[in-house]
Amino acid sequence: MTACQGPFAVAACQLAACGLRVVPIKPGTKEYQAGSGPGSATCDLGALVVLAESHADWNIAIAPGDGVVALDVDTHGDDGFATLATLEQELGALPDTATHSTPGGTGGERRLFTVPRSAELRRIRLGPGVEILANGSGAVAPPSVHPDGGTYAWLPGREPWNKDAADLPDKWLADALSRQTRQPGSGATEPMEPAQLPPGVIATPYGAAAIASEAKRVRYAPAGTANDALHRAGCRMGQLVAGGEIDQGEVERVLLAAATFRGVPRRERTATLASGLRKGLVEPRKATATRSGTARAFVPAAARGVLDRLHGIQAPRLSVTDPRGTV
Repeated sequence: MTACQGPFAVAACQLAACGLRVVPIKPGTKEYQAGSGPGSATCDLGALVVLAESHADWNIAIAPGDGVVALDVDTHGDDGFATLATLEQELGALPDTATHSTPGGTGGERRLFTVPRSAELRRIRLGPGVEILANGSGAVAPPSVHPDGGTYAWLPGREPWNKDAADLPDKWLADALSRQTRQPGSGATEPMEPAQLPPGVIATPYGAAAIASEAKRVRYAPAGTANDALHRAGCRMGQLVAGGEIDQGEVERVLLAAATFRGVPRRERTATLASGLRKGLVEPRKATATRSGTARAFVPAAARGVLDRLHGIQAPRLSVTDPRGTV
C-alpha cells in the first residue's frame, strides 16, 4: 500500500499534518484494539503510514492533549445544544473553530479548541450533553462509522486543515478548571469547603502578609521561572484560601497582576494560577493558633489600597480590625 491510501490512512495523514495525535479504533465501533488507547496516539506520519497497512478500513480517534481539547455536544438522551446555549449566555459566545458532526440522537457536534499546555485539563462535564474531552480521552473522528451506522463528518469549511482550532476563551477555561476541581473522578482530592471570612473582609493579617510575599516572588522571579513561581504561589495561597485566611478573589486579583507585571502571557497566567489554586485547595492551611481568649483579627476590604502598596513591594504597617474594634 502506498502512503495515505484507505480511509484510516487518508484521515490519519490529514490530521497528523495539522498536529493532531490520532489512533486507530476497530471498524464500526468505539473500541481500541488490545493494548492500545489514547496513550498510543501519534502524529508521526511515518508511523501512521506503517500502521495504516494493517488498519486501512479502521475507524480513527483524535487523542486530545498537548494543548488541544474537544468540546462534545451530545443529543443522545440530552439536548446538548440547549445546554451549550445556556453556557454561552453565561461565559460568552464560542469562536468559530474546526468542527465535525457526530451521529446518534438528532446529531451532535465536536469542536476543537486550543488551551495552554499548563492547564492540565481532563475529561470534564459542563452540563447535560456537553463535556470537554482532554488528556486521557479519545474522540472518534471523521470519516469513522458510528456503531448505529451513521458517519462522522467534518462541517464544510471547518475541517482542521481549512480552519485552525481556535483558543478556548478564558472564561470557558477558568470554568472548566473550576469544575474539574469539584467533579468526582477528576484525579484530585475533593477540596474542603473553605472556612468563611466575615462579610466585608478579604484576609486575616497572616493571609495579607502571605499574598504580599507571594506577589513579590512572582514579580521578581528570575527570567524563565515566572510561570513556575506563579504556580507555586497559587498552590500555597490555595491552601490559605481553603483554611479561611484570605478570599480567593483577592488571591486571583493580586497574583494575576503580579504575573502581568512580570510579563507572563495572559492565557498562560490564567491557566497556571488556576492549576496552582486547584492543587492548594485540597490541603487547607491556617495560621498558627493565637493565644487562648485572643480574638481573631481581620483585614477589611477597605484596606485594599494599603494591601496594594504591599503588593507593589512596599511594607506599611497594617491596621486591622477584629470584633472589638481597631487594634
